[in-house]
Amino acid sequence: MPGRPAGWFQWLPWLAVLGIVCFGALGIDSRPLHADEAGQWSLLSEGHPHSATQDRFHGPALGLVAGAAFKLAGLDPGAASEGALRSVPLLFALTLFLAPCVTRFTASGLGWRPWAGLVAVAGCGRFIQEPVLAVALTWAALLWLRADAGDESRAWRWRALAGAFAGLALACKVTAALYLGIVALSFLWVHRGRPARAGVVAFWASTVISWAFWQSSFLGDLPALSGWWVQLARSFGVAAGVTAEPLRLVSVWPWVVSGVLLSAALYGRWRLRAEAPPGAHRFDPLLLAAALVFLVHCALPYKTPWLLMTLDTLVLLVLLPELLLDQITHERLGVVGAHLFSFYALGAACWALALCGAFRWVSDHRYAYVETSGRVPAVARAIREMPVVSERVIQVKGSNYWPLPYYLRGLRVGYGDFAGADQADIRWVEAVGDDAPRAPGYRTFPIEVRAGETWWLLVRESLAEGFDAACRGQR
Repeated sequence: MPGRPAGWFQWLPWLAVLGIVCFGALGIDSRPLHADEAGQWSLLSEGHPHSATQDRFHGPALGLVAGAAFKLAGLDPGAASEGALRSVPLLFALTLFLAPCVTRFTASGLGWRPWAGLVAVAGCGRFIQEPVLAVALTWAALLWLRADAGDESRAWRWRALAGAFAGLALACKVTAALYLGIVALSFLWVHRGRPARAGVVAFWASTVISWAFWQSSFLGDLPALSGWWVQLARSFGVAAGVTAEPLRLVSVWPWVVSGVLLSAALYGRWRLRAEAPPGAHRFDPLLLAAALVFLVHCALPYKTPWLLMTLDTLVLLVLLPELLLDQITHERLGVVGAHLFSFYALGAACWALALCGAFRWVSDHRYAYVETSGRVPAVARAIREMPVVSERVIQVKGSNYWPLPYYLRGLRVGYGDFAGADQADIRWVEAVGDDAPRAPGYRTFPIEVRAGETWWLLVRESLAEGFDAACRGQR
C-alpha cells in the first residue's frame, strides 16, 4: 500500500478544486432566494432571540455563524445580497478542504477525495441550515476516524473535537438527533460485545456542551434549550405526516443519485470482504448508519432534497474515497495510474474545464426544490422604480408569501388583511382558481412566484402604465 505522497504537490488537487469552487461561486447570486432562504434571512436581520421566533425545526446556528461573518466583514445583514448570504454556508463548507491537515490519506485518497468533495460542496451555496449541518457532521466523522488512526491515549482529544462539531449540528436542526442516534445504534450493533472505544465519554460530553452553547446563543438565550426539545417532539409528527401536511416529493432524481452513491460505497465495502469480514472494517458502523438514514428518509413522507446533503457529503468525502476509489486505483491501475487519476498529470486541466460546467449544473440543480421564479426579483425592482413607491402601501396576501419580504424590504408592506388593505396602491394576492380577481380601479398582472404557482399583482390604474414600462425594462 503506497503511503501518501511527500511534499507540497500533494495539495495540488485540493488547490485545483478550490479554484473551481471559487470560480463557480461567482454565480451563486444568480438564482432568486428560496422561500426558506428568505425566512432564514428574516431571522438573521431581525435579530430576535431564537426562543422567541417559534421556528419549527431549525436552531440558531446558521444565524450565529452568518451574524459573525457579516460583523467581521462590516456588512448589514438586512441589506445583504443573495450571493453574500449564500457565501456563508459555502465558505463553511470549504473548510472541508482542510481535511488533509487532520486525517491520514493514502495517495489515491488524496487524489480522488477533493474531486468527490467538489460535488459535495457544490450544493452548499444555499442560505439554509442543511449545509452547515452536513459539514458539521462530516467533520465529526472525519475527526472520529482520525482518533482511530492515532495514539489511543490521545484519542479522547479527537473525540472531544468531533463532539464539538456534533453539538453544532444539533443546533442547526433537530434532524441531527436522528442521525446521531442512528450512528450510535450502528456502532453498538457492529461492535457489540467489544469494549467501548477510547474517548466515547469525551465525545458525548463535548456534544452536549457544544449543543448547549450554540443552542442558547452562547448562554445568552437559555429558554432556547428547552425549546429544542419541543421542536424535537413536534418534528416526529410532521415528518410522519400525522400532525401537519408534510413536504411531498417533487423529483425522484436527487434520491436516485444519492442511492447510487450509497450503493457505490456498499460495493466498495463488498470488494473488501476477503480482507475484512463484516464488522471488521472501521467504516462498517458509518456505512450501516448511512444506509439506515437513507432508508428512513425514503420511508417518511416528509421529503426535500436538502435532507440528502448530510448523506451525500458523508459518502462523497469519507466513505467513497476509502472504500471504492482506493481499491480501483491500487488494484487495477497501480501506483502510476493512481497518480494520474489523482490529477498530478497534465490531464488535470481538461478535467478542471469539464468540472467547471459540472459544478454550475450541480450547484443549481442538485438540491433544487420549489425554486422561486426569476420574475419575482424583476417585478420587485420594477415596483421600486415606480414614482414615490416608498410612500405607497403594498399588500401581500397568501398562504406562503416568502421570499417576497426579502425582495420588498424597505418598502411599506402589510401582510394579510389589515386596515386599509383594500385601498393599497399595490396588492400582491395569491391566485384562487384560474380567474383573475376583479377590483375597481386596479389593473391586474399575473406573476409566477414558483413553478405552477400564480399570484396576481393588482396595481392602481394611475400607476399601471409606469409599472408596465418598468417591467418591460427589467426583461
